[in-house]
Amino acid sequence: MVNQFIYGFGGSLVDESGKSVVIDSPQSVDALNFYKNVLSPHAQPTWVDDTGVEVMKCFLNQEIAFEIQGIWGITDIQKNGKPFDVGVIPLSRIGLNAEVGPMMLALPAGISEQGKEQAISFIRYMISMDAQQAILNGEYSPEHDEYYPFRTPIRLDMADTAMMRMHPDYQLFIEGFEHPSVDVPVPKWQAVKDDYYQAGLHRVMTDETTIEAFLRWIETEGNRILAEP
Repeated sequence: MVNQFIYGFGGSLVDESGKSVVIDSPQSVDALNFYKNVLSPHAQPTWVDDTGVEVMKCFLNQEIAFEIQGIWGITDIQKNGKPFDVGVIPLSRIGLNAEVGPMMLALPAGISEQGKEQAISFIRYMISMDAQQAILNGEYSPEHDEYYPFRTPIRLDMADTAMMRMHPDYQLFIEGFEHPSVDVPVPKWQAVKDDYYQAGLHRVMTDETTIEAFLRWIETEGNRILAEP
């Protein structure tokens, strides 16, 4: 989530070539300072350790006044049996970028030609109107005995569907794809994220390190990883 603040404040994780980490910038400092010292005082007391699940629960119970969520932030309220009115403010209108995970439908290295053809066929179906409409309907998980509500469609032309016309507030979430905050901008960033970034961010939020020291560390370690063959 923090990345969308960095992008929104004018910073970036890597440069345009994708070969250098450039996170250590005044924009990133301002973004993390805003997230930690301006936004967090309005969050639930357990925000440092909470995930999106806990945030949604706090919002559902009206313990907090706002949350940064995808379209499920609305549908969770509508489907929980005790709905209340929810307003939507697109992040672009407050200078932030919507977070997007780009690796949901990716092909593994070394896949066979037959497997590649099957995977591409599946991906083509998943980005079709029929599949995206099905995603809008959500899914039930027998394993967890939970209903998972809508996910945001990735087709701009879905704004013309009956479902989206019935719920114009859903359409606001499509705007986020115009200026996304890409969680993993280059493949090697995944290693940076897993080995350094997430743990380091937590240390910033718990005052175990400073914002400036964290950003210097990530840029140094990140460039080392990106330079590896």
